[in-house]
Amino acid sequence: MCRKAAAVHEIADIAIDPTIPSLRFRCDVKRCKGACCTIPGGRGAPLLETEIEELEKALPVVKRYLSPEHLEAISRQGFFEGSPGNYFTTCVDREACVFVIKEEGIAKCALEHAFLRGETLWRKPLSCHLFPIRIDRGQQERIRFEYLADCEPAYDHGATAGTYLSDFAGEALTRAYGKEWVQQFTDLCYRLRTDGEPSGEDE
Repeated sequence: MCRKAAAVHEIADIAIDPTIPSLRFRCDVKRCKGACCTIPGGRGAPLLETEIEELEKALPVVKRYLSPEHLEAISRQGFFEGSPGNYFTTCVDREACVFVIKEEGIAKCALEHAFLRGETLWRKPLSCHLFPIRIDRGQQERIRFEYLADCEPAYDHGATAGTYLSDFAGEALTRAYGKEWVQQFTDLCYRLRTDGEPSGEDE
């Protein structure tokens, strides 16, 4: 028996990870406790250069929601680090993003908290909004699924709710690529789920 690689589809020269169309996924923060905001490793959320200015504008508003520990980290290290094309939010103790707040033991985003309260106009970094989808901007741009063990509850929740990752991430993908691209992406995912593709195995 040999295994074939799944077909990679493209929309406007952007490659689509073949895992994405058929994957059921819906966040269940009551079970995961906001694990994507506290990924160990010392690197926070990937940032676009344009997002640094948005963070600077939001910081005076969101400071009121941050813990003394996180405010101290910002004062000592700043709220972002890296180099052009490779910026990240700062982490506290090489784990939680510096913009994390805790509500009933669940890690949440202070930036999004302020946005949802109508206090700012910018929600949060695109990479956070998209997760668990990542954008690789290499020779060919590609969207891919990033597995995180702590997201296991989201697979169960997605299966129970009948929610596909392609739909769950629709709003974030619209931020990234626009409505027309997302409509083509949604149609592609639906077609692949309906028509099916070769299993990747030859007897």
